[in-house]
Amino acid sequence: MRFPFVQNKALPLAALGWLEEAKSVIRIACQLAPIGSFNWHTAFIKRIVISLHSGDYQEAYILYKAHRQHQKPHKNAEVYWRVLYGYLYILIQAGKIESYGEERLSLAKFLNDIPTFTRDKAGNNINLIIIEIMVRMQRGQFGRIIDRMEALREYTRAYTRRPETKRANVFHHSSDECL
Repeated sequence: MRFPFVQNKALPLAALGWLEEAKSVIRIACQLAPIGSFNWHTAFIKRIVISLHSGDYQEAYILYKAHRQHQKPHKNAEVYWRVLYGYLYILIQAGKIESYGEERLSLAKFLNDIPTFTRDKAGNNINLIIIEIMVRMQRGQFGRIIDRMEALREYTRAYTRRPETKRANVFHHSSDECL
């Protein structure tokens, strides 16, 4: 019964800016959950997310690679692992992470292989839109970005006007300022 308390304590600590405490707490959560269980996978994902938020991009990449080499993701967590890879790929391409080898991302395959989020209309697929726009920016595909920005506007008008989708709304309003 200790695992849920410990795991749920980590993200609020991170949100408050207490990142080292959050890292410490989530390490404990990873140790409390049986290796390979859904709880262990979600705790590991949170550990990587907290590393990303603290600016420890290399640590996040090392954790991701270590996990992927030794554990097959739980089927319900696979989508989150793919999204994490998308963000890590962007950081590798930006020179913020030194990769172990050549990392590749086929954008079309990436977007098509994540049907859970593409059908989700509650704001979770905002991660896919962000990753797509960032990768296209890195590749210099600016015309495609403009097309996606219009799709983003339509998406947010239709699906993100509720309080529970505030994060997607913030991204939408900041993207308007970029155009």
